Amino acid sequence: MEHARINADNLVILLNHVRCAAFELPFEPGEAFGSFGDVHELLEYLAEEEHSLHQSPGGAYRWVNPEPPTDSVNLRTGGSDTIVIQDMSGPETLVIGEIDRQSAPIMVHEGAIYLHEGRQFAIKTLDWETGIASAQQTDVDITLRASSASEVAIIEGDESEIAGDVVKARGLVEVTWQAKGYRMNQALHA
Repeated sequence: MEHARINADNLVILLNHVRCAAFELPFEPGEAFGSFGDVHELLEYLAEEEHSLHQSPGGAYRWVNPEPPTDSVNLRTGGSDTIVIQDMSGPETLVIGEIDRQSAPIMVHEGAIYLHEGRQFAIKTLDWETGIASAQQTDVDITLRASSASEVAIIEGDESEIAGDVVKARGLVEVTWQAKGYRMNQALHA
C-alpha cells in the first residue's frame, strides 16, 4: 500500500473539515484551523450561503443546521456528488449503497454486478441526471472486472524534489480518467 497524499488546505477538503469542526465546537473570533490559519471567509460562507452556521453577538460561529455535516461528507471522495444505488427487487425501493460519480462507470454501469452484504445485484439502469443506479437482486455465476485508465497533466508546478527513484511535486494538475471496459468471468462448476 502506498501512503495517501492529500493537500489538507484544498478548499473542498478544508471546507468539509471546517463543517465537521464547527458541528463539534463553536469557532471563536480569530481562531485558526490547523496549518491553514484564519478560516473567517469559510465561516462566513457557511453562515451566509449554506445557513449551516450562525454568528452569535460575541462573534462565535455555531452550528445551527439540524443535519450533522457527517451526512454530507464522504470519506471516499473529496466531493459530495454521488450516485445512489437502489434495490428495486421488492415492493419497496431500498437504498443499498452510494458511490462517487467517478467510479460509477466502472462499478454501476448497466449490466454490472454490484455486491452488497454478500448478495449480488444486477444494475439495470444508471441515470446520470437523477444520480440513481437501479438494481435488482440476482444470483449469477459471473463476476465482472472493470478496467480504467488515467492520465495526469501538470498544469503548473510549484515545487519539486527527487527522493530516490521518485519525483515528489506540488502544483496544479489535470487528471483525465476513463472507463475502458470490463472482463466477464464465468464460474466453472464440477
